[in-house]
Amino acid sequence: MNHQDWLRLGAHLNKMWPHQPIPPGTLAEWYPYVADLDAAQVRATIDAFVLDGTAFPPTVGQIRAKLVELQDVPQLWGEVWQEVRRQITYHGVYQDPDAVAWSTPDVAELVRLKGWEYLCTTTDPWSVVEAQCRDLWEGIRARRRQDSAYSCLPGAGLRRLDPDSGRTRLTSIARLLPLAAGD
Repeated sequence: MNHQDWLRLGAHLNKMWPHQPIPPGTLAEWYPYVADLDAAQVRATIDAFVLDGTAFPPTVGQIRAKLVELQDVPQLWGEVWQEVRRQITYHGVYQDPDAVAWSTPDVAELVRLKGWEYLCTTTDPWSVVEAQCRDLWEGIRARRRQDSAYSCLPGAGLRRLDPDSGRTRLTSIARLLPLAAGD
């Protein structure tokens, strides 16, 4: 989006919340944080805040977070858990989980982190495994959403903000267990 688009969106924000206008200087300072976004998507995001009944105009961080939320694939936990259980039943432990066509990268990451072999062979009660997986699922999605919202920030040497800083992917529990047994 260009600066003119942002100024028009700022005027829209001030029309929607006339009791709490955002000063022009603040809008100017916010522009670098929204410059990488599509103006039509930002407009739709602002309108979503209006329809949500938000009493005060959203901050630039709230706009970015809501836009990421609106772009996200809507998946209910029950659908995800059913997909994982169905693939376990269909493929079993001998299938490479990377060869399975998961519905989203988040589901693939959940299976990778929890450990395919563990999911296929566990003797733990399914209610416990499901609860653990749901917590992990919520963490994966929250982190991905936050990383997307922060994508406009320069790395500045901060590992979480710099994708080229050598940040390692999370390691599955199954991969850590052989290391612990070798101690």
